[in-house]
Amino acid sequence: MKVSAGRLEDLPADHAVAVGDGSVVVVRSGGTACAFRNRCLHKENPLAGGRVHEGTVLSCPHHFWQYDLPSGRHLGGRGVLPSYPVEVTADGEVLLEVPDPPPAMSMRERLLAHARSWERGS
Repeated sequence: MKVSAGRLEDLPADHAVAVGDGSVVVVRSGGTACAFRNRCLHKENPLAGGRVHEGTVLSCPHHFWQYDLPSGRHLGGRGVLPSYPVEVTADGEVLLEVPDPPPAMSMRERLLAHARSWERGS
């Protein structure tokens, strides 16, 4: 589904901002924008609020892992951030192609999923 991130000129160039339901961050880099999943590869912390250095490096706000813009490649070689296609329209609106949100789970389904993923300490 397409989600608007606003106008390119209104996006901050110095930090990442969450868009849509918060599962995606967008960063202005050069004359365009980049969109990534809002989770760092390190500990799955949100990247929203992460600082952009020298216009080409996004730094996680929690443990300072750094990513190349616009590729999303971790500068320490630990992988690449999942990214989403970005379209800048003729009038400057930034549109992101993001996956549809998963269907809502009932409280019972959430508790069962949590119980299945929980590991008991030895």
